[in-house]
Amino acid sequence: MPLSAEEILRDLCSQIGLSIPLDAARGAYRESERYYIEHSLGYTGDQGAFWHRYHGAALRYLGVDDPKGEKAAFLSHGFGLGGVWQSYPESASVCMRLRAMGLRLGVVSNGPITVPDLLSQAGLLPFFDVVITSQGMGIEKP
Repeated sequence: MPLSAEEILRDLCSQIGLSIPLDAARGAYRESERYYIEHSLGYTGDQGAFWHRYHGAALRYLGVDDPKGEKAAFLSHGFGLGGVWQSYPESASVCMRLRAMGLRLGVVSNGPITVPDLLSQAGLLPFFDVVITSQGMGIEKP
């Protein structure tokens, strides 16, 4: 079973010496998502800097001092590593069956412009004809 974003955050925090329970990781993840909602649309700056600030919000929620941003940078890097994002075991076979039925597949996400990278890591990108993200379009889905 793939790990949730909260579990990934908890595990990455443990690698930098922050032992946090899953409930704290959930709260920290929600705080970073608040940052995302408030700042992602129309953002055209450096993506690395954006994700460092995103993860900095999680660290602030946890009460972690990170004056040089090194811990936030570690979290951002860790979330982007290959193998971190995985699909459910049946995802590829479902996509293959849908394609075999002649259907064109697409993703419309309120997520970041990095959604194609995440789909690629999970081995699913080749199944989709189009991937549209809110950040990439500068608008949110209703």
